[in-house]
Amino acid sequence: MRAASLLNSGADIQIKDHVFWTALDWANQYGHLQVVRLMISRGAQLNHQDEFGHSALMTAANNGHTNVVVELVKAGAKLDIQNKNGDTAVIIAVERYYPVILRELVRAGSDLNLQNNEGLTPLMIAARSWRTYITDITNILLEGEHINLDIQEKGTGCSALHFSAQG
Repeated sequence: MRAASLLNSGADIQIKDHVFWTALDWANQYGHLQVVRLMISRGAQLNHQDEFGHSALMTAANNGHTNVVVELVKAGAKLDIQNKNGDTAVIIAVERYYPVILRELVRAGSDLNLQNNEGLTPLMIAARSWRTYITDITNILLEGEHINLDIQEKGTGCSALHFSAQG
């Protein structure tokens, strides 16, 4: 593995590119599980954020790499980091419709009540979706512990129930 050879020769695992991505972020982007494992074993920072506030977990979730998400969670990645829009890995999984990733994040204990900068929770985002297949996403969210069904969107005061009634 080329990455291992470079690390063995002294390459800096934490070096960041122009958007503040490390080698771990690039491995997440492309779903290279073996490289992700290597980076974790060599002490890569799991919770740094790029220029948009995305964490390694968000990048893996955004690209649908379930195996990488599981590996990062197992390694101790923080579940509830918010990017500059206030989105979390859970919100990304809901928006991208990745039910398997969402279930992993819910089971790992992600906070399902965090609101993004628009005041939306993951449940609100699912409830206001026009997509007919979003029901399974909603059901996965409802499996989460301590989910507050009555959080209201900032500004409008709408809850997930209000959004679901509109669709």
